[in-house]
Amino acid sequence: MIYNQSEFNLRCEWGLQGVTQLAPISDVVVIVDVLSFSTCVEIATNNGAIIFPYPMKDQSVIDYAKSV
Repeated sequence: MIYNQSEFNLRCEWGLQGVTQLAPISDVVVIVDVLSFSTCVEIATNNGAIIFPYPMKDQSVIDYAKSV
């Protein structure tokens, strides 16, 4: 564990090491995958893809996609 969190009911950690340390002393372990986009981008670019990120989640994405 990075920090001693024994005084808290809810503990947060990072990665496999965090799970390994918290699982034996926890009733429940919740894993949040916040790197899905990053993982997809890495896999795609490692296989030759070019990524064109677009921040808006509206119909303007269609025009952007056509422009690139």
